[in-house]
Amino acid sequence: MQINETLPGMVKKLEIGELDLYLLLANRDNKLAYIYIAGPRTGSDIHHLIVGVTELINLCLDENISIEKIIERLMYHRAETSGITNDKKIVSSILDFIAKALKECYCDPR
Repeated sequence: MQINETLPGMVKKLEIGELDLYLLLANRDNKLAYIYIAGPRTGSDIHHLIVGVTELINLCLDENISIEKIIERLMYHRAETSGITNDKKIVSSILDFIAKALKECYCDPR
């Protein structure tokens, strides 16, 4: 994906053991425009899975699939990479972290 504009957004951080992930959320017209997940830069399987998940979420956004539907499909998946985020939220997997961050930023009343 090539990004040719600067958009407002936010960053969420996940620390689980030795794994640090950053979820970058870019907004356009007060809606989520795209996400980017920065993680380990090795040739590891987890890096490639993160890139794939990022691409699929952005495809869903491009096709106007609701953020609520994306969250519903990602939330509560369990995996070995579970733990507590830097803002003290419990997550059961990387997918669960993404879903909870999206829900907090775009669905929960403020």
